[in-house]
Amino acid sequence: MDCYYINLESDKNRRNSIETSFEKNKIDNWSLIRYPAIDKNHVYENNISGSLSLGEKGCFLSHKKLIHSRRNNPDSFFILEDDALFGKKSFKIIDKIIASLNKKNWDILFTDICIPDVGKMMNLIKMRRTLSEKGQMEIMNLKNLAPFAGATAYVLNGKSVKKLSDLLAIHKDLNTPYDLYLRNLICQSKITAYVSFPFVTSLSVDSELSSIQSSDTSSTALIWNMFRKMIWLERDFDQYATALEHINEHLCDEDSRSFAPILAAMVSKNFKSL
Repeated sequence: MDCYYINLESDKNRRNSIETSFEKNKIDNWSLIRYPAIDKNHVYENNISGSLSLGEKGCFLSHKKLIHSRRNNPDSFFILEDDALFGKKSFKIIDKIIASLNKKNWDILFTDICIPDVGKMMNLIKMRRTLSEKGQMEIMNLKNLAPFAGATAYVLNGKSVKKLSDLLAIHKDLNTPYDLYLRNLICQSKITAYVSFPFVTSLSVDSELSSIQSSDTSSTALIWNMFRKMIWLERDFDQYATALEHINEHLCDEDSRSFAPILAAMVSKNFKSL
């Protein structure tokens, strides 16, 4: 399968990071291709309309242009933002999932998403434990998992490229971030999307230094992204220690820390619901 990662010409660190991750974990018949991202200068010079920031507009247009470029190719392909991270099992599992999904009607398979809902986050922690103990995975219909966000890593069904390209083409004024625009299409049943769980790709350390999000939302993004990293299939808690310590010291307060043991107990395997 072809994997396209969207990357700004100036962002060589992210380019090296995702290429290293791919080379370390790739299997036969998978290839990684860099797709040049549309930068802020292009957005500004072309006076792209809409209320999104220049970076958000560039992100939307980059995905849109990439998808349009594949309109005449019948094969499914993987779209990635350049802060994605692969694991040793990623590609084999995705191949198996795609084979099973091809028996159904599907447009997109996400391999990692953001869940900005505390209740759903706690449910997913418990679900991950149950699935891991059984050595199983769940393929969930995203329409049933809203709210969700993120378009870091998703496979687009080759049969659905023209449909999605047409849906993106009618979106002239860029007022909704790309990932939320996809979510709207999913919730409106205009496209059918699934997500693999536990997630089979994750976020690199570069996700903590997003070039799109504004500074006033960076703390929120850090928390959500750390959850994504801790819930994925091949998580490594040792790598998250510094970020978790930062969250505890700078984003928690005395009151919230008092509740931490209770919330931890509720997702523990020792907790028995009445």
